[in-house]
Amino acid sequence: MKKIFLSVGFAVVLVSSTMGQSLQLATQAYELRMNGKIDQAFVLLDSALAVYPDSAVLWFEKGRCYDWIKVEGTSKFIHAYTKLSPKIKKSRKCLYRAAGLNPSNARYHQWAAQSGALHFMVGIYSPWEWPVLPFRTRSMIRHARLSVQLEPDNPAYRYDCINLLKLGSFWGGSGKEARDETLKLEALDPVYGAMARREITTKKEHFDMAATLRALEPAYPDHPQLNRSLGRITRAHAEKSRDYTLRWIEADPLNVEAINQLYNLTPDSLKEDILPHLEAYLARAENSYTVYQSAGCELLGKYYDLKSDPERAGFYKRRSKELYPWSAMAAMGDWKPPFE
Repeated sequence: MKKIFLSVGFAVVLVSSTMGQSLQLATQAYELRMNGKIDQAFVLLDSALAVYPDSAVLWFEKGRCYDWIKVEGTSKFIHAYTKLSPKIKKSRKCLYRAAGLNPSNARYHQWAAQSGALHFMVGIYSPWEWPVLPFRTRSMIRHARLSVQLEPDNPAYRYDCINLLKLGSFWGGSGKEARDETLKLEALDPVYGAMARREITTKKEHFDMAATLRALEPAYPDHPQLNRSLGRITRAHAEKSRDYTLRWIEADPLNVEAINQLYNLTPDSLKEDILPHLEAYLARAENSYTVYQSAGCELLGKYYDLKSDPERAGFYKRRSKELYPWSAMAAMGDWKPPFE
């Protein structure tokens, strides 16, 4: 009996050790990716998977690497088939593998669902793939439902599930389920609930998104999604849009989408007013990954182009490419490190 207990204990230690090593390697790959060394990240992941072929976290990070570079070199429409689609397919396979190996991880199912949705949308523009779209729909929705079942209090997961149910309604989704989930989301998180309500509202119905979000502002002044959405809705009023977007940046200081929204929604005549915020973003990014530093440099390059300062514009543009030579675009706003 003592030998049996010793054997079981050794097995538990061995599994824990293997998981720890896999997570460490996946984190190293993540850091390489975030610092622009994606080729090295793939080499590391392939080597690690040769040793740990059943590691969910390694497959997860490899899927995210493919997702990260999916738009690289896609400057023509034909590239949607020759470059974009193959990388999305590889990403989906890796993420589905991760979710299969660790079915209790909601994050893996969330990423699998989003990658499946991208594969589905590419297929819409490929008539020869239409016969398989119902299968892709069922698969992506299955993963989305599992992410919600595993983390029922996560509003972002429920919101994305509603979007996929609506997206795939013609191919096997469920409009009724999307409406039922929206009611639950409105009770869980009114801001995400309002966003979902907008998605499921038909042309015959009326839903005033702007008024709904403004009514929620006193109760949720620091909600990132509220400020993100109001920043866009009020774009015709530059100062209001800027203030909402700055609140979003305050809640998430290195968010690339947020700093880009600040720049893109600010009229050229007022760009000088946001220069201190662009410089502050780059200063914060100096102690972080180069993908954030590159984003700051890119915006400063655009700013000095606008100001007809080719010397400084050229410096920041070159610096941006040196820091991060890839065209990074994640399927989701989840840029966090991998974890089991």
